[in-house]
Amino acid sequence: GEPNTKPPEYLEVEGPYTLPELHDYQRAIVSNVRSMLRTAGVDRPQRRGMISMPTGSGKTRVAVQAVVEAMRDDGFDGGVLWVADREELCEQAVEVWRQVWSSIGTRATPLRISRLWGDQPRPQPTSSGHVVVATIQTLNVRLKKTPDEYEFLADFTLIVFDEAHRSVAPTFTSVMQEIGLTRWQRSNEPFLLGLTATPYRGRDAGETRQLVNRYGHNRLDAGAFASDDPRAVIAELPCAHRCGAPQRTRRPIKSRGRRHETRRATKDSERFPARTDQGSRELQRISRGIRRTQDPRHHRCSASVQPESPLSDGRKRLARREERR
Repeated sequence: GEPNTKPPEYLEVEGPYTLPELHDYQRAIVSNVRSMLRTAGVDRPQRRGMISMPTGSGKTRVAVQAVVEAMRDDGFDGGVLWVADREELCEQAVEVWRQVWSSIGTRATPLRISRLWGDQPRPQPTSSGHVVVATIQTLNVRLKKTPDEYEFLADFTLIVFDEAHRSVAPTFTSVMQEIGLTRWQRSNEPFLLGLTATPYRGRDAGETRQLVNRYGHNRLDAGAFASDDPRAVIAELPCAHRCGAPQRTRRPIKSRGRRHETRRATKDSERFPARTDQGSRELQRISRGIRRTQDPRHHRCSASVQPESPLSDGRKRLARREERR
């Protein structure tokens, strides 16, 4: 018989995990993502889309919740490859996947979540009920060095790029080609979902057009907000999560440097070429105000730290003399 083994001294069991309810705008975006994921098998399906929400407003939770609900209720099947450019973002995604699946996932059905960054080993080549979270750097290196070992990723159903505004870089393009995503949308390609707080490429209008094209001109946050006025959207989103209630957007402080930065941001957004589709119009509206989401002076919930004024040259020389004495 088998030798007797002593059981562990204690066993820790996690209780049911309850997540906070989604806000209305988050629920609207979840619905849009699920609608896209239901287009498999239809003529001319829309298989690409982007979610643009300010930092801290729950992009990861919204995306994961949408996919989990699609798995549970819509028959969505297949693996998910989640790609970010930093290990911290990857670990955050792993934790959100664990929490959301534990809370609302399919009952009595396990979900495998694999880490793929640093020196982590190759994930088991399964493509159903499997989420692989990878850094773009590790994924790119391994696809080039040992492509045969990672062929199973080409069978995954959904690819998610966090910080999607960076996904026009050559490294991302190379990875996309390896896993079956080409420049032109195809009816049998994996679904592609991008997450970003800045749905444009700075001052580069050409790269911005490339970014919009890469995600099929499909903004999955379109229609999620009560107003198309970017100031109203920005006032609602960040403070709703930090303070628990929407806050009024303050007028910018009229310092010369900040006014110059605001004008420059506006001109950058105006360089984005005009489009007739709803997704690109939404892109223009949000991009004009997105810089303001990063400015703590426009939110009552954020403390503003004023930098110390630099010493003049004369005062610096005087201070050095005092030190020598």
